[in-house]
Amino acid sequence: MHRDSKGESIYLAEPDKHFPELSVGQTLSFAASTRETDKNSTAVSQATGREVSVLFEFPNAFDTKMGNDLIRGVSEGETRRTSIAEALLSRAQFQCWEYSARGLDSFTAQKFITLLKKSTKALRSTVVMRIYQRSNAMYHSFDKVTVLYEGRQIYFGPVDSATDYFHKLGFAKDNRATTPDFLTSLTSPAERIVRQGFEGQTPRSLEDAERKRLIEDIKVFNSSRSLKISIGAGTYSITSSDLMKDMLDNRSATYPIPISQQILICLPRGLLLLRNNYIPAVSTVFANAILAIVVDSVFHDLPDTRVSMDQRAVLTMWAQRPIVEKQNRYAFYYPFTEAVAAIICDFPVKVGTTFMFHVTLYFMTNLRRTASTFFTYVLFTFFIVLTMSMVLRTLGSLSRTLE
Repeated sequence: MHRDSKGESIYLAEPDKHFPELSVGQTLSFAASTRETDKNSTAVSQATGREVSVLFEFPNAFDTKMGNDLIRGVSEGETRRTSIAEALLSRAQFQCWEYSARGLDSFTAQKFITLLKKSTKALRSTVVMRIYQRSNAMYHSFDKVTVLYEGRQIYFGPVDSATDYFHKLGFAKDNRATTPDFLTSLTSPAERIVRQGFEGQTPRSLEDAERKRLIEDIKVFNSSRSLKISIGAGTYSITSSDLMKDMLDNRSATYPIPISQQILICLPRGLLLLRNNYIPAVSTVFANAILAIVVDSVFHDLPDTRVSMDQRAVLTMWAQRPIVEKQNRYAFYYPFTEAVAAIICDFPVKVGTTFMFHVTLYFMTNLRRTASTFFTYVLFTFFIVLTMSMVLRTLGSLSRTLE
């Protein structure tokens, strides 16, 4: 599924992972731009991002940074809404949502589920959702519900039939309990209530409940379908699977936009990350200039004799990953396009660092003062800095964990 249907099936986990330097609007606009095939879609993407923020009722945070422990940003609830909006913009056909309503008030959670229901009808997609603190209104917004108990599925079917099904099995629903609470109570021996007259007749194990449901399904199937209809249904099933195979085989691409356009939309984002959090980059450049002066105090003005040979030899030898992985699962872009954009965006910082450190060090330590040796020295040190940076990025991408 991950190989053949990337972007068509997504999983929204509970932890929220975003670039803290980007604003809410920049995050949503980037997600929208990965689904716009028009190269001149910047205005459309920004309008789409703002429209989604209005739908989730946090337009005032549109220009606020996402933030983290070091950068002040939006609240936890607004961060959660941004994650939901980003996943919604992916337009995936099969979506799995893990506690997506957590961090939202009841009104916003209900509005979000209603919006998601409308989007599934418009896109003809399927949503599987695990909800925290669900209400009756949220419950009845779905078509089907599944009840899991000790790793087994004890019910899967229409939401309106779940109560009647367990009622026929001999379980009673408290008058004050909602349907979701009743279904949850069935998984707890201390909370479930057995109807009067059904003592000892309710399923004693999960296997008994599954077998009873299976027998009922077989009886209903055999009584409602003749042999002729069964053959027709089988023909339709085969046709449907063939149609689905054709849909997967005939897709234009897993990623809606070409690689060149992926790099072009990742590049402005990289520059935004640098602009919105420029202090570390500037500090690195000036810190290297100060470090060059400190090192110069050891090697200052070396004499042009063989005495300084050993000293000169010593002198010259001197995870954005979780976010990228998530957006790759959404089929926003290939990971390597983000790496290419990061390399290009790192050039100004690397050039500034190289010149501030090595130019100061070169002249103050009285190394050979000819144009050829100077530019050779600067060129080699620049590529060494760039190579080491890429080596660290490569190690980070190859390692699954920090350990």
